[in-house]
Amino acid sequence: MIRRLMAALVLSVFICGFSQGNYVVIIYKINPRGEGVVPGGQPGLGGPGIGPGGLGGGMFSPDGGDTGGPGGMMPPGGMMPPGGMMPPGGMGYGMFGEMDEEEDKSVVVTVVETSPLTTGNLQKFNLGAGLPVRLRGISPHNIELRKKTPQYETIVLQSGGRLLPAVSKQFETRFAEKLKSNVVADPLEAARWALAHGLTAEFAKAMERAVELDKANPTVAAYTKVKEAIQRGTPLLETIALKERLLSGYQLVQDGKQHFALLHNMPGDKPEAPQYCLDRLEQTFQSFYYWWALQGIALPVPTVRQVAVLTDKPEDLKRLHQQLRSSPMRADAFSAGREGVSVFSSKRQDPPYQYFAKSCEPIWHQGFERNELLTGKSKTAGVPREIAKLIQLPQVGQQVNDARFLAALLRALEREWEITSITNEASRQQLYAAGLLPRNVQAPEWLLSGIGSFFEVPLQSPWGGPGSANAYYLPRFKEYRKTGKYKSPTHGGNLLKQIVTDELFRSKPGKDETPESHLRHARAAAWSVVHFLANTQPEGLLRYCKELSRMPRDVALTEEQLLGCFARAFDCATPTGIDQNKFDLLTTRWIQYIDRQPLAAEEVHKEIRKVYAQMVRPAPNTPGQGGPGGSTPGLPGGGSPRPGGLPGPGGLPGFPGGPGSGRN
Repeated sequence: MIRRLMAALVLSVFICGFSQGNYVVIIYKINPRGEGVVPGGQPGLGGPGIGPGGLGGGMFSPDGGDTGGPGGMMPPGGMMPPGGMMPPGGMGYGMFGEMDEEEDKSVVVTVVETSPLTTGNLQKFNLGAGLPVRLRGISPHNIELRKKTPQYETIVLQSGGRLLPAVSKQFETRFAEKLKSNVVADPLEAARWALAHGLTAEFAKAMERAVELDKANPTVAAYTKVKEAIQRGTPLLETIALKERLLSGYQLVQDGKQHFALLHNMPGDKPEAPQYCLDRLEQTFQSFYYWWALQGIALPVPTVRQVAVLTDKPEDLKRLHQQLRSSPMRADAFSAGREGVSVFSSKRQDPPYQYFAKSCEPIWHQGFERNELLTGKSKTAGVPREIAKLIQLPQVGQQVNDARFLAALLRALEREWEITSITNEASRQQLYAAGLLPRNVQAPEWLLSGIGSFFEVPLQSPWGGPGSANAYYLPRFKEYRKTGKYKSPTHGGNLLKQIVTDELFRSKPGKDETPESHLRHARAAAWSVVHFLANTQPEGLLRYCKELSRMPRDVALTEEQLLGCFARAFDCATPTGIDQNKFDLLTTRWIQYIDRQPLAAEEVHKEIRKVYAQMVRPAPNTPGQGGPGGSTPGLPGGGSPRPGGLPGPGGLPGFPGGPGSGRN
C-alpha cells in the first residue's frame, strides 16, 4: 500500500519482497457456528484439551477441523456481566458490506495485497486446496488461505475474469505510453491517477516528466513551488507545550527531513510504531499539498513543525479528547484545530475488532507469540517449544499456520485502522496549518469531516487517496438517499442545506437511529459534498474558507451564517439572501455528479455481498451459552508415561470458540 514519494521520504515499513501482487478479501465470522453476536454477548474461550489429545486438522480445516482427537470444550454460559453492553454502531465493515442501518459486529473484513498469484494456484484454490501467499506489509512468511471454512472465507479479487493486479501494475499498464508522451496533459493525467490511488513514487515520476515537458504550465509550476517548499523541511522542536501541560512522561521523536513531531508512550514491544506513524503522517502531509498543486494551486507549506500524539492508553485518548477542543472521534483518533494537534490511539477499539481480538487470546496463552509469528526469521519463530518439535507433522504445521493466520489478520485489521485514522485526521490538520482557516474560528463539522474523508485511505479498501471516490462512504451515501435516511423538518427538505448548515451533525438521532448511525449518515453526506466541490470547484472551497475566516471568533456559527458563507463562496447569494434557483441548480449538479461516480472493482462487490449475507444470516434463537471450543484438539501430553502406563499431562487448550448468544 505504501510507496516512496521521493528519496527524502523513506518509509520504514516492512515490504515482503514483492513489488506487484494481487488482492484478497478475508471475511471472518467471529462466531462460526451461527449463534449470532448481540449486545451483551461475550466471546467464548476454548477450554483445555482432553487427555493426551489426538492431532487434528487445525482450526480452519475445510471440513470444520473436527478430525483427530477432541478439541477443547466451552462450558455453558459466556454471558457478559450485567452492564457490560457493547456500544452499538461501530465503524462497520467498509466497502463490501450491505448498507444496513446497524452495522454487524459479528464479522470482520479486510482487504490485503498478496504476493503474485498464478492462474494454476487459483484453480486449485477454487477446488478446495490451500493458497500459500505472503501478505504485503504483514509478514515475510507464507500463510495458507482457504477459500471457505466455517470460520472465514477468502475472495480473490478479479476483474473481467482475470486476477485484479496490484494498483502499481495497473498504473504501469494504463500509463506506460502516456509517460512517454510529449504532451504535458498525459503525464499530468497519470499523476492525478497515481496520487488518487496512493502511488506516491509513480506520482513523482509522472510529475518529473511533466516538468521536463513544460515548466511554465500552471499545474507544473504549482507542483515545482510546493516541492521546493516541502524539501526545505522545518526546524526541529526543542520543547512542546502540550507535553509539559498534558502529556508528562511521553517521549518526543522527530526526523529532520519530515514535518511532524510525535509525542508517544509506546511500550518496548512496539518499537516500530512511532516511526511508522511519523512516516504515514509525512506521506499524508505531502499528498495534501501535492493534490492542491494538481489543481494549479500552490498552498503555503507550513514552516513550523506540526505535532501529533500516539497514545497506548485509551484513558489518555479519552482525556485529551475532553480537554482539547476537537471534533468527534473517528477510528479512535481526533484532531484539535485550535491547538494544532492530531491524536491517535495505538489500539483499535471498535466492537468487531475487540470481539475478534478477545476470541484469539487463548492462542497467545498457549505460548504463541503474535509478533514473532509474523516477523521471526525461522518458520518456528513465535511457536511454543513443545509444538515446534513436532512442526514437521502436517497436522502440527496446520496448527502453526492457523495461529500465524490469526496474527496476520489482527495485524491487517490494525494496520488499516491506523492508515485511515492518520490520513483522515492529519489532512484536517492541514486546513489550519496551511492558513486556510484561523485556529479560533469554529469551522463547520461538515467541512472538517468532508476534507478528512476526501484525503483518507478508506477502511477495507485495496487503495485510496485524494481525488478518488471513497470506498466506504460512496455506497453508503447512495444507499442512505435511496432509503430516505436524509429527512429534515427545516430547509424545505433540501439536503445540501442540511449539510452546509451542519444540521445533519447538530440534530439528534431519529427514533430509528443510534447516535453512531446518525453520525455515519452525516459523514457520508459531508464526504459527498466535499468530493463534488473539490473535483469541480476547488477555488470555491478556498473562497469558502475565506468566508469562514471573516466570521466571529470563538463562538459556534449559526445556520444562517454558515449558509451565507457557502452561498457567497459558490455564487448562490443575493444582496438579501440566497438565490434559490442557483442553489437548486448546484444541488442537482452535486447529486448527478455523485451518482455517476464509479467504485473501483465494483463488479466484485455483488459476489462479496452475497458471501457476507450468507455469513451473517441469523440462526434460530438458542440458549445463552458460549460458542463451542476450537476444533483444533490439544497436542499430545509432554510427560512420559507414569507407572501403570497412564498417559502424560493433557494437551494444550483448544482454539477459541465463538461468542455467546447473549440470550437467556
